[in-house]
Amino acid sequence: KQWYQRRVAITAGGGAQCEGDSMETQNCNEQACTAEACEHSGIPISINCGEELINIKHAAYGVYSNENTCGLSYGGDCISETSLQAMKERCDGKNSCAVEALNSIFGDPCSEVYKYLTATWECHSG
Repeated sequence: KQWYQRRVAITAGGGAQCEGDSMETQNCNEQACTAEACEHSGIPISINCGEELINIKHAAYGVYSNENTCGLSYGGDCISETSLQAMKERCDGKNSCAVEALNSIFGDPCSEVYKYLTATWECHSG
């Protein structure tokens, strides 16, 4: 499985791309894509499968690796137990979705620590 990166425009309302929209890097291979969103960034993980449907394979909200694009480090693991369920509820079976890294969605597994959200998904025909 060879991974490649793609830059995806993120629109605030999920509509057409506008001048000044933020960009997100997604890492993909033939079977799946993965992306990361930082807490308090205002930039969601934005998934668009076009005519196909989203299938969330993995999700984690918290801090569990010092290798992340948010520049966060933490001396232990803190992961929300509802990460996968919350992502699936918001994205599975849809053509597109956008989910921010927020305590209000995933709970707060480690208070007073900045967290991030990672997700891996596949696009498949109905």
